[in-house]
Amino acid sequence: MDHMRVSIQDAMNNFQPSVPPHRWKLEFVPVVEENPSPQELKNLYLSSEKYAESERQRSHVIGTYNYCWCDKDAVAAFNNGHIHGDYVAEIVVHPWESSNPLDSQMVGTKTKLHPIHECDDHKVYIRQNASVKCLTLQEVIELTKSQVKSYYARVMGQH
Repeated sequence: MDHMRVSIQDAMNNFQPSVPPHRWKLEFVPVVEENPSPQELKNLYLSSEKYAESERQRSHVIGTYNYCWCDKDAVAAFNNGHIHGDYVAEIVVHPWESSNPLDSQMVGTKTKLHPIHECDDHKVYIRQNASVKCLTLQEVIELTKSQVKSYYARVMGQH
């Protein structure tokens, strides 16, 4: 779990601009059988508490094809008959809010436009119509124009 948390943090840091920690959350939801027994729930909890805090603070190897120490430990545990519980990694990305001081620090314009996060592949993706779409440069420009127009329409409507 720690390995995944470090990997997700690294991925969020690789965006330009980076996605700050207050904008995302990672939770591990255990996969359990319907109506699990108290012992099954206890075993699930104990398997998640396997490592001492000092062991968990070791650096993880990420971004390479090499195995990390935790991968090797998981294989060794499996080979010794210990099967770790299954989890679903749930990543929640919170929306950017111009009224949030932590979010408004991200942008340097008076209009405080929503930042456009570029991936490490130098592309911009947007969630739209139940799918993920890669935007062209022209679409990013049009999106920005639309946001600026909307901002000034609100400002002009207030006066």
